[in-house]
This record gives sequence, structure tokens and C-alpha cells, in this order.
Amino acid sequence: MRPLTLLILALAAALAADHLGAQAPEGDRPLTGSELGASAERIHALLAAEDRRARDPADLEALLAALDDEEPVVRRVAARAIGRLERGELAPALEPLTADPDPRVRAEAANALAQALRGASPPERSAGHTLLIERLGQESDPHAAGSLGRSLARIPLAGAGELGERERALLALPAPALGRAAFALYRAAASARLPAGDELPARLEAIALGTEGGAGELPDHARRNAAAARLAAGNVPAALIEELLDASDPETRRHAAAAIRTLPEAEARPELAARALADPVDRVRIEGVRAAGCNEVLAATRDDSDHVALLAIDALAGRCFEAEGALERLADLAGGASPTPGAAWHRPVRALAGLARRDPGQAAPLLEGVFEHEIPFVRAHGARIASTLGDTEALRRLAADPDPNVRAAAVTGLAALEVERADDALLDQLGQSDPGLLRTTANLMSDWHERMAPGSPEAARSVEALLGALTRLTEVGGATSRDARIPLVRRIGELGSAEDHAALEGWRNDPDPVIRAEVARALGEPVPEGAQAGKAGFEELPFPPLEELRALEGVRVELEFEGLGSVVVAVLPFEAPTNAARFVRMAREGTFEGLMLHRVVPNFVLQGGSPGANEYAGHGAYTRDELGLVGHWRGTLGISTRGRDTGDGQIFVNLVDNLRLDHDYTVFGVVVEGMEVADRIQEGAVMTRVRVR
Repeated sequence: MRPLTLLILALAAALAADHLGAQAPEGDRPLTGSELGASAERIHALLAAEDRRARDPADLEALLAALDDEEPVVRRVAARAIGRLERGELAPALEPLTADPDPRVRAEAANALAQALRGASPPERSAGHTLLIERLGQESDPHAAGSLGRSLARIPLAGAGELGERERALLALPAPALGRAAFALYRAAASARLPAGDELPARLEAIALGTEGGAGELPDHARRNAAAARLAAGNVPAALIEELLDASDPETRRHAAAAIRTLPEAEARPELAARALADPVDRVRIEGVRAAGCNEVLAATRDDSDHVALLAIDALAGRCFEAEGALERLADLAGGASPTPGAAWHRPVRALAGLARRDPGQAAPLLEGVFEHEIPFVRAHGARIASTLGDTEALRRLAADPDPNVRAAAVTGLAALEVERADDALLDQLGQSDPGLLRTTANLMSDWHERMAPGSPEAARSVEALLGALTRLTEVGGATSRDARIPLVRRIGELGSAEDHAALEGWRNDPDPVIRAEVARALGEPVPEGAQAGKAGFEELPFPPLEELRALEGVRVELEFEGLGSVVVAVLPFEAPTNAARFVRMAREGTFEGLMLHRVVPNFVLQGGSPGANEYAGHGAYTRDELGLVGHWRGTLGISTRGRDTGDGQIFVNLVDNLRLDHDYTVFGVVVEGMEVADRIQEGAVMTRVRVR
């Protein structure tokens, strides 16, 4: 590659890193191609060995040897790779690098050590706890200290004594690094039901308010993370929330607004909620709705933001239904639930769902238009509304809908309402091919063995349909059929006779080790050794060549959404090489065009890219997780999974700082233009055009 081209790509990578760095700590800056230097080829080989999960002893040997390499960047990449393997027995190999001469190596090694200890024994975790506290007391580099602190916080707590030790250790962190580590610690403490101490929350409060470090001297992310950590510690005074609602940073105000609900019912709570509802930023008002009184909720159904209004509509049908004017407002909104092409549907359909709960008589006449709507998402909502109303006739119609997601919603409602009378509708679904629908159907049959004797005519008919569905999915192939095939195998095991069980013999050698394990369980046999989650046995995606990874640093992917505008994404190929390369390849091939975002959760994520517009229909092979130091900040893109190493091409966009997702989901890109468009996206938004530029 020519020097000028390398320079241009390096600048593009730096711009993407700078965009991320504007909202994230310096320690979150992704690895870039310009850092690889003369070691690029060796590093590429290490990345490929990591992607193969070092199943070959030679791969593991190469990774371990690279921990002693003379080049710091090689040691960093090797440490990260060892951590991503999540093998507790490899943790001791990482420990020396937590005292490496290079601070970025120390940071990466600390993060990798915590990742390796995820599945370790309590004594191994205790040893990691002790080592990281010792290293933290010796660390002088602020970014390495931050990584050490976060890694210490992530190790599962053994009790109140360990919590106290970690709180005291984190007090040594510099202000910019403290919040993120303390946030992780107090989330772990809450899960273990351990109360926070006094000293660390007090310091977090001082940082959040600017009394430590100066109001204008600390970056926004430092104060924001300190605020989030202080709020996570619990026992939040109303006075602190009041001050944080005045912060210039919207994410800090959002955190404060979310904490209003933790306050006891008192005079301060309605006043603070009203302030949050008056905020100019949508994501702050969203939290305001969740804490507001019912009069304010009623008014919020008219908010300019669909996200705010939809939450208000839900509240109106729930906790605020007794409020004056609530029923009338729901009925007024629900009157717009019509099949008019191009008409906005989210508010009226959500209102109709609420009206069905509260006044079925008013809701029922409005449903026919929903059942006939051109948009499948609307018909799926209609199925759920019909279930609320007990309208089994409508559900049976929708159980034959052309769209598998509508069918899934309909049979779920039928199974809840009719029990045995839903049997025929469920068996009909087993003739379909959508993995999400087949998974839903098989799961709804989980209690059939309690009322059908194995070998009976009813059971035999069911097993025949189940085997047909399992055979079709297996013939189609691909790792992403796993989610549907697991419950199909289980139902065959429960309902099948000895002859039926013999039909499962063909799956003993299935390429997917998880399916092999399920077949053994279904047959009442011991699970074969080594039958566990993984990519082994499948045709794996090729690891991208070094030149492709370098070129990806100059790529921007523009996702154009119908009627909304475009979101432009830069990828991070040396942080998540396989996932970044797959995303860009799919974009180039036009795979995403015409696909939808099927999951939209306000103040959380947008998710989509499924060919079936559901969680369980993916794109062929799995990719492995590529977990690192880059956090799930607002605007970053992640890979949707259903367990380790199950990325199937579906993506999500973080609408807010979602640091609770760190170390569990891959970050492979960042929005560099159009985040305001992402904020407006609703369920069913279509990617009409996807360009790679």
C-alpha cells in the first residue's frame, strides 16, 4: 500500500477515534493500524489465531509467546487475545503484564485478566482481587489505573469485606477514571445486595458536582460517569438530583432524571420530574415521564418526540388510568389506528393496546383496520391486542398471516387463551421455515408431554411435525438455526416414542456441538465430552486480510432510513476485525437494504438487520465476540448475540451510555454523523439504502 494511502487511512482512523474520544476517556481509544508499525504481519497472525479461539495448540503457543515480545503493541494484542479466550487457567500468564513497563500494555492486561477470570473458581478470583488491588496501589499512569480499577470492580464479589477493600482501593484513582470503575463496582454490589460505604460515594458526588477538580476542568464524561456511579450507590438525596438536573451535559441530566424514581414519595419528587419533563433533550424527558405525576403524563402524550409520547401513553394505560381524562385521551389517540398507507401508526396502535386493557368495548370496533394493515409490525401488535381482548377468532386468522412474526404473536395469544384448542394452530406453524416462529412454536409446546402420552396418536402427529421442522432447518444449515433447533429437539425427546428417538440418531454428529448435547439429553444419555457452545464444525467466515483491515479504517457506511435521513458509521477494524469486516461486506453486498429495525428501546438501543425482522433470524455463520476496552458509549455500534460467540450479522446502536453492556457485547463501530436521526427511529424503520463510501 502506498505511503500516501497509508497516511489517508491513518487520518481517517484517527478521526473515528477522535469522535469516540470526544465522549469517552483516553483509555477507550481503539487500536488503529497506524500503531502496528513493522509488527503488522505478526499482529495480524495473532488476531487470526484469536479468531480461531486458539483451538490449535500452535495458536495458543503463539499467543502466549507474544506476551513476552519486545514490541509493546504486540504484547497488548496478545494480552487482549488471551483475555478474549475467557479461559481461567490462562489468567496467571497475564499477571506479569499488569506490571509491564508500558502503560497501555498494563491497561490491556488488567482488562484481559478480568475477562479470563469470568469463569474462574472463587480462589482464583480472590487471587485476582488481591493482585489488582496491589497493582492499583502502585500505578502512576491514569489510564492504566482506570483499567485496573474497572477490572477489579468486575470480578464477582465474595462479600462485604471485599466490597470495602475495593472501595478503598478505588479512592486512589484520579477523578477522570473513578466514575466508570465505581459504576461497575456498585452495579456488582447491588446484584450481591451489599450496601455502599460512605467515603467513595461522597467523593463521586464531589466529582459529579465539580467541587473536586473544578467545574470546568474535568471532561464531561468524567463528571457524567461519577454521577452515574454515585446514583448507582443508592440512598441518593433529592438535593443531589436537583443539582445534577442543571448540568450542561445531557447524559448527566438523564442519569439524574432516572434517579428521581428512587426517591420516596415526597414534595420534591413531582417538582424534579416536572423539571425533567421540561428538558430540551428527549432522552431526559423520557426519564421524566417515568417519574412524573399523571397530569404531566397526560400532557406528555402530545410531546414532539415519539419516544416520550409512547411512554406516556403506556403510563396512561397503566399507573395513570384513573387520572381524569385518561380514558378519553386513549380513545382519541386509538381512533387513528387505521390502514391508511404511510400514516404514522406508533401512537394510535400503542393507545389502542392500552384501551383494550381498560375499555375492551371501545377498543374492539377499532381492531379490524389493524388486522388488515399493510405493515406487519402493526398486525403483530393487533395480535397482541386481540389476545388482551380474548378474540380467538381474530387470532386464528392472524395465525395464518403471511408474516412469521404476526403468526408468532397470534399463536402465543392462542396458547395463552385456549390451551388444548390451540394445538392445531401450533402444529400448522411447524410447516413454516422462519427460525423465530419455529422457536416460539416449539417453546409453546413445552407442556404437551404432560397431557399426551408418548406414542399416542396425538403425540405421534406432533413428533412428525417437529421432525419435519428440524429436518428442514438442518438442511438449510448455518449456525444461526441453533435457537430454533434446540426446543425442537427437546420436544421430540419429551413426546417421542422409542422409534421417534431413533429418528434423532442422525443428529448425533450434527456440526453444532450444542445440538449434539441436546440430542444426548433428549435420548437420556450423558452429554458427550466437549459438547458446548462454539463455532467448531461450521464453515467459518474467513478472517479478513491485513490489507482489508487497513482499508476499512477509511470506510464510512451510510445507512439511509425511509423518511428520516441517514446515519453514518465508521468501523473499528483493529478492535473488532471479524465483525467490522462482516458489517462492511454485508453493506457492500446490499444485504441490509430493505431490512428493518425490529427492536427499539428508548434510552437503550436500536436493533435490527435481521432478514426475518426478529431476534432469531440471522445471516448464516456466527462470528466470535471481540470484547475490549472500548465502552458502549452513546453512538457506538454493537453486535447482537444470544450467548457467547453468536453474532449473526444483527447490529445495535447505543442510544445512551450503556456501560453495563461492556465486556459482554462487541463494539465494532461508532456513529460519526446523524445521531439525531438515530434518536428519532421507531420500530419498523426501514434501511432503504446502504452505501459504503
